[in-house]
Amino acid sequence: MIRRMVVALDGSPSSNAAAAVALRLASKTKAPVIGLGVVDAEWLHRPDAMPVGVLSYRHALDLKAMRSVELRMKAVMNDFVTRARQAGVEHMTVTAKGDAREAIDSVAHSCDLIVLGKTSLHSAKGEFTNVSLAVEHELRTCMRPVLVVPDLQRVAEPGRARVPILA
Repeated sequence: MIRRMVVALDGSPSSNAAAAVALRLASKTKAPVIGLGVVDAEWLHRPDAMPVGVLSYRHALDLKAMRSVELRMKAVMNDFVTRARQAGVEHMTVTAKGDAREAIDSVAHSCDLIVLGKTSLHSAKGEFTNVSLAVEHELRTCMRPVLVVPDLQRVAEPGRARVPILA
């Protein structure tokens, strides 16, 4: 029995598909859903080699980029709330700054299911496959069930069999 679930959101097609599946599953099980928005602040503020005197300019660009990402995440979370209300699903939202793995782990302990988009939550920390480090981390280490959802665009490619995730 699923009493509560969390879905990680980053605005990618894969996380949008994961949110759709989580909301559909929640409407069937009457379980509340936590929409977890993750802002990878560490990646935005990563150290780079730069010439002398550029640090203040870089800092201003970082602040501008962070504001842009925060506005995007706010829009993603508002979209999730709208979709959850339309589905009649009990929900709440949490926005976390930092590493996606740590953010998911901090919320997952109170949930019975973690729903992730297969190609969402990418960072620039050396990922070599289309599965992000955060998704792989949850699959390998999480003590809770993890449902990994492909993006709808990949599922709808010509030649692929369409199999409903939830009937």
